[in-house]
Amino acid sequence: MFRDLDGTLLGSDCTLSSRSRRLLNQTLDQGALITVASARSIHSLKPLLPGLRLRLPVIEFNGAFISDFETGRHEVVHGLEPSVAEKAFEFLAAETVVPMVSSYDGERDSVYYGDPPNDGTSTYLNGRFEAGDPRMQPAGDPGRHLDEQVVCLTVIDHRERLESLVPRIRERFRGQVQMHCFPDLYQPPWWWLTLHSPRATKAAAISDLLKRCSLEAAALVAFGDQSNDLSMFEIAGLSVAVENAIDEVKARAHHVIGSNDDDSVARYIAEHVRI
Repeated sequence: MFRDLDGTLLGSDCTLSSRSRRLLNQTLDQGALITVASARSIHSLKPLLPGLRLRLPVIEFNGAFISDFETGRHEVVHGLEPSVAEKAFEFLAAETVVPMVSSYDGERDSVYYGDPPNDGTSTYLNGRFEAGDPRMQPAGDPGRHLDEQVVCLTVIDHRERLESLVPRIRERFRGQVQMHCFPDLYQPPWWWLTLHSPRATKAAAISDLLKRCSLEAAALVAFGDQSNDLSMFEIAGLSVAVENAIDEVKARAHHVIGSNDDDSVARYIAEHVRI
């Protein structure tokens, strides 16, 4: 089973409830193969899941990384092509939307950022500082670090501004980037725009893990709430949306269950999954 995190497994307060943790660990201890596929990094993902006994690697950055849950070691890395990363950065910067650059140099993860252009970005950065995130690296010009393996370019801004960029990015970088534009569930009204390698999808990462576990996609149960979960739904034998999911996700799910605030994912797994 593969589950999205924010808006799906976590409650609206960005926590995993004690009930969900207990139900999931009971299922894991019975031998269930469960993991998380998230837009988050392992550095922000792991502190949200204390005491959860995941044995499988986790999928982070929407499939840019497949990483060991305990150690954070990356087992698979999908970065943007260097020339594409450079052109995409220049395109965004020309729109006066200087992106944050998330990279991996073979040893460590970094997030390079310039002066925050708005309160949404400032709030995000302050949250990472308070969490002691070791990736955060101030940079007058984040573009100076494009020589590292860039796994994501990120912009936080108002919905209208980001959505106006989407068709232009899609046209200019067709087939060269994987793009997601989505609301920040914890900081309304801010939205995020992220650009990844076209190989960085939850579905591709899940397919890789299924092969490792000698499992067929028909055995896969996927849970989600946002558009970046749809690639999981396309390959899953069973797709499940939470009630608070966007309409497109609910329309393409086999089942719609309760909301993320009702332990619905953990309860569904405990009640319906047979080991």
